[in-house]
Amino acid sequence: MDARAVSHRAGYLFFAAGALLYVCAIFVASGSPGPGAWGIHLAGFLALPGKLLVFTLLGVGVAASAVVAFKPPARQVPPGDHPLHEILRITAGPRFALLAGYAAILWLLRTRTHFLGDGMIWLYGLREGDLSAPTEPLAQAIWQTASGALRQLGAPVLSSTLAMVSIACGAVAAVIFWGIAREIALGGGGFVTAFLLLMTMGATGLFYGYIESYPPVAVAILAYLLAGLRCARRGRGLFLLVLAFAVAVASHLVTLYLAPSLLFLILRGPVSQVRRAALIGLAVALPATLLVLLGSGPAQWLHTFELATGAARAGPVATSTMRPYEIVSLGHAIDLANVMLLVVPVPLLLLLAGIVQRRGRVPEASSPGAFLGIASGAGLLGALALVLPVAAAQDWDLTSLLILPLGVFGIWAGRSLCASGGKLIRVSVLGISLGSLLAFVLVNASDRAGTRRYETLVGPHARITDFARWYAYELLAHYYRHRGDYGSAMAYVDLLLRTEPANPRYWAMGGATLVGMGRYAEAVPLLTEALRRSPNRAGTRTNLGISYSALGRYREALHEFREAVKIDGSRPDYLHNLGLAFKNTGEPDSARAVWSEVLRRWPRYGPTARAMTRYFGPRTQTSIP
Repeated sequence: MDARAVSHRAGYLFFAAGALLYVCAIFVASGSPGPGAWGIHLAGFLALPGKLLVFTLLGVGVAASAVVAFKPPARQVPPGDHPLHEILRITAGPRFALLAGYAAILWLLRTRTHFLGDGMIWLYGLREGDLSAPTEPLAQAIWQTASGALRQLGAPVLSSTLAMVSIACGAVAAVIFWGIAREIALGGGGFVTAFLLLMTMGATGLFYGYIESYPPVAVAILAYLLAGLRCARRGRGLFLLVLAFAVAVASHLVTLYLAPSLLFLILRGPVSQVRRAALIGLAVALPATLLVLLGSGPAQWLHTFELATGAARAGPVATSTMRPYEIVSLGHAIDLANVMLLVVPVPLLLLLAGIVQRRGRVPEASSPGAFLGIASGAGLLGALALVLPVAAAQDWDLTSLLILPLGVFGIWAGRSLCASGGKLIRVSVLGISLGSLLAFVLVNASDRAGTRRYETLVGPHARITDFARWYAYELLAHYYRHRGDYGSAMAYVDLLLRTEPANPRYWAMGGATLVGMGRYAEAVPLLTEALRRSPNRAGTRTNLGISYSALGRYREALHEFREAVKIDGSRPDYLHNLGLAFKNTGEPDSARAVWSEVLRRWPRYGPTARAMTRYFGPRTQTSIP
């Protein structure tokens, strides 16, 4: 056996051993899922059919890798030996059908809970038309445009309708993956493998109905990588690459980590010094211009930088508030390992196996490889420096943007293994990759599994900051309250009040939950305490007014409803409640005047229209000026 065959055997042995360790770790972590192994414990939250599907795919992948590791290697396929024209000859009709089928899968397996990231905050902000995210202006503009279009069409702004944005991003990403696979694959079979590996990376979980800025940002990063690969291979297209970089930065400032890879291609390209300087200047000016046009100025950029580096800076900051651990620590290393095993497990294994395969040999000079390597290295450095006050598992989406180039780089680095290992190695890598992705997607697609996992991630045994725990408990309280499970909601409110009693929002939340349970007498002290700590809260005053009304204390209710309208007179429900308060205190003329104003401003507001008909007759609405 020659040296090349030995090196290939070593690469396959490494991949098979790594795959076996990975699947064994998943099996152990899923047996008793806890907060520490959050990148691999997902199958433990699934029902039996889901577990069987996931472990079947993983088992087939491991078995196939073991067979490949101990059989003679197949002939290495050089680039271009098997052209892609047979695959790329697929006409537009079948391509569109495949794309529609993929979008349907994204819809059927869409995320049902939005605990991870800031999904619930974005959902509420888009629903209320109040969203402020200056660090991601282009992504924000896309989401706001979509929510505005839904309103114009008369459709409800719900998680199920907003999910179409990330699903559309997934369809665009699939087209980009097709292009990336063409750039990094060896031969026709290698193209299919590369394409499917890209489609089954854990990072694609962002496209399964995810509601936050990151799906459009991921598409922008992928578009930049595709433009960079084409530029590196063909030696042209630098202007398009700069444009893709500008769009990525405008979508989210975190994508500035792509700048070193852009600079590499500009400096390496066969262009004059004058053009190089012009391209570098454009790469600085164009993103800044787009950001300013989208409403994000230098003040927001500086604020974003301070937020991103606040936990990383040394100083007398309380660790329990700003970060759960230091940057150089075992805890941080474990979280980074978790996110890589969640987002790019198979590309990571392919990258390491490719390094073992090339051991002792000088690596081939490759502009695409260098470009991907620089982008991956910069992203990893960013991930190393990122220590946020919320749980790392909750902010997996932001970290995945930094890890995304590593996924593409790993598939590129392992392409020779896939080319010379035959069909079995392709079955292995795709089985493991699909099994890993399905575990993540199926958990998020289930209300019960997703909620159980999130409660585990932020439970008493999780090593997270006090801020992260309060943030999580508040999300869970809102979630259970909106589902009508007031008992579970109140349990989390009690935890919040015991751990952070100075926060008026928690007192208000407890009062609102008790109002929802019909326990008005118990709600009054909590709402009163909330207003004592923060008097200018219209919603809290409204809930207190509702409680007083239910208890027959109509004069006190009238006072609270009046104060709520003074604080925020732009909501019809607040004015409607004020009219009811006047009616209950024996002032029908005042009630009629208030309700007439509501119908003048909001002619289709149903509760007020029904109240006018009930108390003043059906003809009263037609006489409103």
